[in-house]
Amino acid sequence: MTSDPASTSRTMEGMRLTHAPSESPDGIICFNYRGTVLRTATVDGAAWFVASDVATALGYRMASDMTRRLDEDEKGTHQLRTPGGMQAMAVISEAGLYRVALQRQAGYVNDPEARASVKGFQRWVTHEVLPSIRARGGYLTPQAVERALSDPDFIISLATSLKEERAARARAEQQIEADRPHTSLGRAVAVAEGDCLVKAIADVLTQNGIPMSQNQLFAWMRAHEWLCKGPGDMHNRPTKRALDRGWLRTSERVVRMPNGEERPVWTPRVTGVGQAELVTGFIAGKYSLKEES
Repeated sequence: MTSDPASTSRTMEGMRLTHAPSESPDGIICFNYRGTVLRTATVDGAAWFVASDVATALGYRMASDMTRRLDEDEKGTHQLRTPGGMQAMAVISEAGLYRVALQRQAGYVNDPEARASVKGFQRWVTHEVLPSIRARGGYLTPQAVERALSDPDFIISLATSLKEERAARARAEQQIEADRPHTSLGRAVAVAEGDCLVKAIADVLTQNGIPMSQNQLFAWMRAHEWLCKGPGDMHNRPTKRALDRGWLRTSERVVRMPNGEERPVWTPRVTGVGQAELVTGFIAGKYSLKEES
């Protein structure tokens, strides 16, 4: 394991995620969530989950897409027995499991069945697993219950672990909430490097569950003093407010009219700062097209 043992000292031995897990002779506990097997291993007294199993339950195509969002102390590798023999597999900690489950945005999964599964998994973790851990210090296997009855020190270790887990979970949830606008923006505006057209922002928002056309976004921007309402050359030019705040800039090109006259055409472009303001604003509910209806 490549993580720091001090950061994974939550000694919830025997923790599991279903009411009837199976345990192999080498200590690997397998749970079943709607047909998806979740394997765990106990390392330094803490439960670690096989990353590929969690990724499947959450609708990721590759576990690496999920684990890259985690801190180094929330992921690692562990030797697990497979049908082909011992194999080093990517694993995530309990804190890592909670973090990816809370961070996963079910609306970004295109397959309706996968989206429903992700929502169910999220609800299961947040409504069953976490409350049970808070109340009991973990799901206990029969072996762990037997040890708790015979070993007072083990009971003390469970109580200590529960306290540490509560504190770690609270910190993780606070950080997730603080990072939410940035992670939403990172996923949504990954297609845009530098400035982009208004249409690109409308497309990004539509892809992320906020349907709108380019014309609707243009109308919203005029109504909210991002773009000028004036006729002629001033129409759809960035306002002084939008320019001062670094939200928009203009690009100019010269077009030849049918009569041979050349005229400048101004196109508003959304800067990186403007992209962040629009995307996070609409995703968080700060902005809405309903205001204009």
